[in-house]
Amino acid sequence: MDGILVPLLSLIVGGALGLTCAVRPKLRAYFLAALVTTPATSVTFLLGAFLLADMNPAREYGTAYIPTGGEHDPTRLENLLWSSAVIATLILTAAAAYFGQRRMGQSLKRTIRKDSVLGRYLLRDW
Repeated sequence: MDGILVPLLSLIVGGALGLTCAVRPKLRAYFLAALVTTPATSVTFLLGAFLLADMNPAREYGTAYIPTGGEHDPTRLENLLWSSAVIATLILTAAAAYFGQRRMGQSLKRTIRKDSVLGRYLLRDW
C-alpha cells in the first residue's frame, strides 16, 4: 500500500509544477518536462527499491526460508546503479519532454494563425 503513494505524490507534485510552469510565461517552455519527469522518476525509484528489497528473501521469510545460494544483500555497485538509473531517468525524460514540447511548439507555430485566440495564447512565448 505504501508503494503506491510515491507515484501518487509525484503526480500531485508534477501537476503542481506543470501548473506553475503553465501560468508563468518565462517557465512555459518547461511545462511538459515538469509534468512528466517527476512521475517517471518516482516509478524508476520505486521499481529499483522493490528489486533491491527482493534480493535477499531470507530477510523477509526468516528461518522458514531455505537458502538456494543466490541470496545477498544489495552491494554498493547495485545501489549505485539504482541511483544512476533514477538520475538518468530524470535527465532523459526532462530532455525528451523539453525538446518534444519545443518541436511541437514550432510545428504549431507554422499551422496556427497568430491572430486567432488560440494563437495569441500559445504562440506568444515561442
